[in-house]
Amino acid sequence: MFGTVDSGPEAESVFVTRLAARCDRKTADEDALDAREVADLVRDRAERIRRRELQTALRRLETCGRVAPEDRRAVSRLSARITDALVERWVTNLADDGVDHAVALELLADGEETRTGSEMG
Repeated sequence: MFGTVDSGPEAESVFVTRLAARCDRKTADEDALDAREVADLVRDRAERIRRRELQTALRRLETCGRVAPEDRRAVSRLSARITDALVERWVTNLADDGVDHAVALELLADGEETRTGSEMG
């Protein structure tokens, strides 16, 4: 399962900065873009999204009434299982020689920059 990851605008900015630095290094150091590092970045990003969406869902549930602790745990476990299944399926493909790690990072960064920019402005 996923570990603890900070969320919020600062964490999102750190993610984009780390991603950009790795993409900039791709021509100077191809080893910087190995499958493990890309997979770790994808997992970190997925965990931040999961936590943000979990908090949103729990807040919405609470507007309908009190949410019992066991319900909170059940929703949290469900979100972790779904995220884990989706991300692991995706990152497993990163080990394939046909996958361009730099392109995978760029696609992830484009989505990140677009989302972050639209939320901030």
